[in-house]
Amino acid sequence: MMNRPFNLKSLAAIALVTSTILATLGSGASAGEVDARIRSALEQAGLKYEITSDSDFKVLIPCRDNRTQVVLINSDTSKINDTNLEFREVYALAYKNNSSLPADMSYKMMQESNRKKIGSWEIIKTSNGTNLVVFNAKISADTSSQNLAKIISSVGLVADEMEKTITTEDTF
Repeated sequence: MMNRPFNLKSLAAIALVTSTILATLGSGASAGEVDARIRSALEQAGLKYEITSDSDFKVLIPCRDNRTQVVLINSDTSKINDTNLEFREVYALAYKNNSSLPADMSYKMMQESNRKKIGSWEIIKTSNGTNLVVFNAKISADTSSQNLAKIISSVGLVADEMEKTITTEDTF
């Protein structure tokens, strides 16, 4: 018999714990509602924004070489278990395609994620099979307007640099 690091009982227990943890992740805001805290923080920071059809905030930031980058701030928030730790996502799209990402691109994003103080690269597969490559920072839902502005700028600049590296275009 092969010596395995865990048996099927262990695997079942891990699956149960994982599903329990995922089930306890809850949303701190009702879906489809605009979070007034973000609206206020963006206005205090002097940032112009639009509200998307999903009730999220969309900010266009300037980047190097006359480029721009769209950054999205989720109105929906999440809490872990029954804690008071409430967070939201601030993210920017850098690339999308309908096929698997090249291994070297994935490897580069993993290395870059390791070097970042806040945020990481994520690949999201949509229901129609499109791969979205986003840089995503999960931040406190009550972050100050100054910190939010800095995070929006950082997320946008990181995503724009990756977009420029991959495509040389300014699509997002």
